[in-house]
Amino acid sequence: MFDQQEYHDFILNHVGVKGERVIGFYPQQTELASGRMSYWYWNGRVLLDYARPLETLSCYILNFCTENNISPDYFMNVPEGVNKLTDRLNFVLGGKQVQMRAKPKERGPPRDANFIGPVEAGDRVVIFEDVTTTGESLAKVLEKCLDFGLDVIATLCECNRMEQAATGRKANRVDLGYGVDKYIAGIGATHYSLTDATKIIPAAFELWTPPRGVKKALIAEGLKEEYQDHGIVPMDLTAV
Repeated sequence: MFDQQEYHDFILNHVGVKGERVIGFYPQQTELASGRMSYWYWNGRVLLDYARPLETLSCYILNFCTENNISPDYFMNVPEGVNKLTDRLNFVLGGKQVQMRAKPKERGPPRDANFIGPVEAGDRVVIFEDVTTTGESLAKVLEKCLDFGLDVIATLCECNRMEQAATGRKANRVDLGYGVDKYIAGIGATHYSLTDATKIIPAAFELWTPPRGVKKALIAEGLKEEYQDHGIVPMDLTAV
């Protein structure tokens, strides 16, 4: 049985080998991998450095899938951040080990162009990403999977930042005015998340001790403005 509060406790209490946290806050807005600027980040890779947290995270994901009747032949991830995690999930399932290539292979049969492993049209697949921001990377992987003929029964992430979906980057980015869930649904899959920013960020912010000279209230105000600009829900941490 998936227990979201237990999952939150696991995320909030985990400390990496160099003191890293899964959720962190910047003293000033910093560019994320998506190209968006933000005062907070989600670093799911911290959970993959040792076997125990990797196994614990795998259990939360599999329990979530069981509870939501998500039964894939195997998991695949957005290249290449969480390969260790989807490899572990597929080991537990006892199914195929399939990954998507970060760059298409120029030679060989079409099956090998985008995938590594015994992928076949009709396979039931869950596409995994650690955190969704604009959804663009996830959407590109989904489109490639559907074009190949895979049955993508779900996309799934550890945390949905609850921001507007978008296409393009920086000056070319176009915010779509709605969330990643709707964006992914429009392509042809249902998007799930183990949690989202509105549910876990207030607790993470309360635990955070800012560096000397950084006023927590100013970061809270910055986050509020950030979500007013491109969030799909408010983010008011001024009372935390």
